[in-house]
Amino acid sequence: MTSDRQLVAALSDEIDRVMASLVRGGERVALVNFPNHANAGDPALWLGELASLARVGAKVVYRASWASYRRDELAHALGHDGTILLHGGGNFGDLYPHNQATTREQVLADFPRHRTIQLPQSLWFREPANRDRLRRLCEAHADFTLLVREAQSLSLARAHFAVPTLLCPDMVFALGSRARAALPVVDVLWLARGDVETTGYAPPPGGEVQVIDWLDDVSDEPAWPLRDRAALRLNRRLHLASPAMARRVLALTFAPLARRWVERGCLLLSRGRVVVTDRLHGHILSILQDIPHVVLDNSYGKLRSMFDTFTRESVTAHWADSPDEALAQARALVRP
Repeated sequence: MTSDRQLVAALSDEIDRVMASLVRGGERVALVNFPNHANAGDPALWLGELASLARVGAKVVYRASWASYRRDELAHALGHDGTILLHGGGNFGDLYPHNQATTREQVLADFPRHRTIQLPQSLWFREPANRDRLRRLCEAHADFTLLVREAQSLSLARAHFAVPTLLCPDMVFALGSRARAALPVVDVLWLARGDVETTGYAPPPGGEVQVIDWLDDVSDEPAWPLRDRAALRLNRRLHLASPAMARRVLALTFAPLARRWVERGCLLLSRGRVVVTDRLHGHILSILQDIPHVVLDNSYGKLRSMFDTFTRESVTAHWADSPDEALAQARALVRP
């Protein structure tokens, strides 16, 4: 069986291979749709994207969130021959008809001829009409490439989108392995999502189980290092700012805040001797930290597909088909 460090290194190498096939060393790129929130998974993706781009030698000349994106500023920064990169994740579909998805569509419409790459996403559509509307926008683009991060999404993309499509591991793997952020304080940490992707289960009760989600505990901000607190204050003040200079300053806050939010997520996962989760990046960040964990699916099969495509060889990851099975496996991992 492959160790988790070997698995993460192999997946990181595969990410770099895919990126190097698409982005030349020294190429000017724009990275759009910074996830300006404390959910650890999306900021981890942003940092992984930056890490891989640095290794392949790309030059990131423009960074924007959905709120700070401006067509003229991106055009000025990128010139005529650069590449637009759209932040990856799990919003390529109609489950999240929010700002990031809207910005993706706006960028495709604003730059119909600029080379544009959607970084690895999971695809899911509840309504075929929504899928077909986005399909038409992608297919009308002169140079659009779609990266997907697991086999289910690859099948959906190739069935419904007539655009170049490649399989690429989730960008968080580009961060590489890391030490466990802290010593455990509970037997089982259950990271349970409560949004549109939940299957609606209730975590089993048990004194040894602490149930939490990414954003349940955000009380640590006053203890952040001064530089990170300053970045957070600037970010909140400038998030919707109008002057171009303010947006350039805002972009400088993205990486430090992403690092702090990822660290918070890793500390949360480290509370458990064993983690149970139906969050994809709870699974991936547990692998990066070598934390034993049990994986449950989300509402549309994203975690099962990721597990089957890339992570089933993990030493620390164990699949469960129900909350009761997950608790039984977690207890067995706590007390072998």
